[in-house]
Amino acid sequence: MAYVLQWLVVIELLGLVAFPVLFKLLPFLPDRGYSIAKMFGLLMVSWPMWILGSVHFVPTNTLSLWALVLSLSSLSLIYAYINRRLICEFLQGQRHFLFICEGLFILLYLAWIFYRSYDPSINTTEKPMDFAFLNASVMASFFPPEDPWLRGHDIGYYYFGYLMMANLSELSMIPTQISYNLALSVMPALAGSAVFGLVYNLIRLHGASVARSTVFSMVAPVLLVGVSNLVGILEFIRIRGWGSVAAWEWLGIKDVDLGGVWGFLGPAEHLSWRPQDYMWWWRSSRVIDSFDSSGASLDYTITEFPFFSFLLGDLHPHVMSIPFILLFLGFCLNFCIASYDPQSKFKPIDLKTLVLGSWLLGTLAFVNSWDVIPFSLLWVVLIIFRFVHQNTGRLLPTIWRVSRYIVCALSLAFIMYLPYYLGAESQ
Repeated sequence: MAYVLQWLVVIELLGLVAFPVLFKLLPFLPDRGYSIAKMFGLLMVSWPMWILGSVHFVPTNTLSLWALVLSLSSLSLIYAYINRRLICEFLQGQRHFLFICEGLFILLYLAWIFYRSYDPSINTTEKPMDFAFLNASVMASFFPPEDPWLRGHDIGYYYFGYLMMANLSELSMIPTQISYNLALSVMPALAGSAVFGLVYNLIRLHGASVARSTVFSMVAPVLLVGVSNLVGILEFIRIRGWGSVAAWEWLGIKDVDLGGVWGFLGPAEHLSWRPQDYMWWWRSSRVIDSFDSSGASLDYTITEFPFFSFLLGDLHPHVMSIPFILLFLGFCLNFCIASYDPQSKFKPIDLKTLVLGSWLLGTLAFVNSWDVIPFSLLWVVLIIFRFVHQNTGRLLPTIWRVSRYIVCALSLAFIMYLPYYLGAESQ
């Protein structure tokens, strides 16, 4: 139980350090970035520590991490004191939302702690690989970490998510065999509270009251963290014996059809309220398939959804990236809304916005490289939208300014994580 509280205290501390910064950087969001502050705080610590470790300037260990946290805390406290009146007014006006957002985070965190306590082993599926990368990140004084299977070579993988969880392990002084499951438990909590804040901001920006926005925003974490696809419903239909063989063959869900990998599934399980065949829940993440002329399966496409990933317990990049995707979306919403503010005059080279957006986009590429394409496209579309919305005049000069800004934004996202790209190599 002490480890659970230590992990929670460190996460909360990082969120408190980050909030005054986001209060300044995201002025157009009704929650001023509070719902995504914990991820931002983790990034504020991990990125400079990674940069310093990549150039072999400062070794990464518990002492250097805490020195950085204390330095950032001092700067954050100074800014908070200078702007104490505005921050106090915000806290007073949004206290109900803040209380619910924090309560949601803690509730989800403890709920997944409870689940992981019944399934804490790190010896199935791809958990050993994730655990090895987490340990390599903790053991590394400089970066990139050493490949745990090939001594003398670096990890040839996007490892920033593991590195951030390793930093949390070192800050909280928790051994990795415990922090692995704590990391798995905090991911749905971070994602749930972040998506709650994102939808709250959207509803509030449409003119709804705090109470109404808070109530309807509660749907978001349910949909993101706790909902399956329709395979779950179909499973309960199947065990009642409803539907013909032809109908189930037409649906073509992996392992449910009579010619599935596991063979004939047998008669309907009328005596059970849920399927009893081994790992029946696994097929909900394998619903896309293709077949040859004889009906044999040709594909086993992975179509995981968040609840499945959290349940399975692999600490993969696509799991760790979910909160940071929501962090980037929160920034994008603020960036988009700024276009409509009559007092906000857009500058062709808005350095603060450019650096922040590129930094967060670069983070997504380093946490889970597959995310960089769709979110780069989103970032580009929003840049074009903002230029078109706030710039008038001749077409060609506007196109030139837009193109220049886009090139700068994408180039900066690459440059800010250059040590990773320079050291990346295929295995």
